[in-house]
Amino acid sequence: MTGVGRTRSRVALAVIAVLVAYAAAPSTGAAAIRKPLLVTDVRSLSDDEQLLFAALQGLANRKRPRVYLEGLRNGQDFKVDETARAWLRDAVPLPLRRAAPYQLLRRLHPNVKGLVVWDPELRVDTQNVATTIAGQRGLLPASPSLAARLRRKPYRLRVVIDLRRQRFRTRADAYEWTLKTFGPPSRFSLLAWLGGPRNGRPLQPGLRDLIVARRGFAFEADPQADHDLVFRILDAFPRGTRVFGYPFVDDRFYATTGVAEDEPIGVGEISRSGKVLIPTTDATNLTVHSAFRQVAQHPPWDARPRRANPAKTYVCFLISDGDSLGYNEQGLRTRHWSDRARGSIPMGVSISPWLAVYAPRIYRYYVRTLAPTDALVAGPSGAGYIYPQFYPDLGGYLARTRRLMALAGLRAVWILDNGYVASPSPAVVDQYVQALAPSAIFTDYGGWTLPNPPAVSFSGGVPVVHAAWGPDVGSTVARIRGAALTFGRPPAFVLVALSTWSMGYSQARQVMGQLGPSYEAVRPDRFAGLLRASYAVGG
Repeated sequence: MTGVGRTRSRVALAVIAVLVAYAAAPSTGAAAIRKPLLVTDVRSLSDDEQLLFAALQGLANRKRPRVYLEGLRNGQDFKVDETARAWLRDAVPLPLRRAAPYQLLRRLHPNVKGLVVWDPELRVDTQNVATTIAGQRGLLPASPSLAARLRRKPYRLRVVIDLRRQRFRTRADAYEWTLKTFGPPSRFSLLAWLGGPRNGRPLQPGLRDLIVARRGFAFEADPQADHDLVFRILDAFPRGTRVFGYPFVDDRFYATTGVAEDEPIGVGEISRSGKVLIPTTDATNLTVHSAFRQVAQHPPWDARPRRANPAKTYVCFLISDGDSLGYNEQGLRTRHWSDRARGSIPMGVSISPWLAVYAPRIYRYYVRTLAPTDALVAGPSGAGYIYPQFYPDLGGYLARTRRLMALAGLRAVWILDNGYVASPSPAVVDQYVQALAPSAIFTDYGGWTLPNPPAVSFSGGVPVVHAAWGPDVGSTVARIRGAALTFGRPPAFVLVALSTWSMGYSQARQVMGQLGPSYEAVRPDRFAGLLRASYAVGG
């Protein structure tokens, strides 16, 4: 789950035009989107209705942002998305007009060419097929009962395609029929691996506006049980295709442990096929957020060499899961930006470079509201979540990463390789250093009691630091002490990857309080500067 030197400012300005050309979410100037944004609250609607209105949003927002949804059941743990209203205030500079959901449907009736009815007997998969068809044919996905209602006055929407008539027996039947009937793959601008039921809820409506607006292909597959289907779908699309969503399904192992074992399998499959995962399970309103102009940002980063105190152990905390746009939109704000302890302790915050493309004003908000003790790091593993050792065109991926990091102003990268079981090889690290000229590279995620040795090394003068995992206060204190004792030379340096779901600013402050005055927390940029000075490596 990637930085560039001080010349980044000039590079950023030079590459914006290139980024706009290849981004799947083209942005428009403010002058083109001054008309009122229609805001509707769908929290009282059923899952079936939320799916329909998310697709309606996608159809309406193809040329400019016209519709914004509040109340989608798409937040963390599938609670109602409570960040939509906050972002409407902080990141959507448009005049607003509120409308009830079905008033909105009547108003936008000319955008809709009819209905595609999904099959309750194969609910998840035919909802995905209906979403795909909605983008291709300008239709709205509807359950049989909702379709019966919308065929009557005042809507009079006709059923154009009824998927029940196809009598799909398996999900493979459904997706292979869709590729054959609505393909070739070149007609779809993106893939969306939406996952199956998550935390007990079968539907993920929030990303569907982007899928419909960009005419994407939506599918679901169990990375383990549906291995062959996964590769039939992935391999049908060209290398470099972006895969939105998240490769994860509820299973017994997850229910009992909370560990999504499907994730490393699915990300490995995406990586081997030459695709890039942009995790977006919890994302909402991306057709609105992506409409604004991309502007180069310059978050603070100061990695000048600094003299280290040999009597100290320097600790760098880095909050995990920043590769996910959905998390950037929701969990980062609700779990961490609202933490009253933010600003009281140095912290590294991982974040996706893609946020500067798909939600540039949300990214701008984070950059402008950073505390002096905060610094941003590109989330694993650069221009989307991949495992570099499996990726067939790592050079092309890193070229995209360099352009994105220049736009976002990010100067360090976190690499996660081969699930949670291996660190990136020296050969992979060297490729990152040569392609990105970063200020620092941070590695590893999950389960590491002590950093994978060597805890600190250098590649081309760039510090490469392995992380211990911080799941809770008590074990994090013990792991930092153990890492300091085994570091091998004074001063000791300890990188801690904090589990974003259980650890943050308040918990990191508790950790430092228990460690005592011989331990000092520092931002990741200053951590890198201390390492350079301590090892006599030039900046």
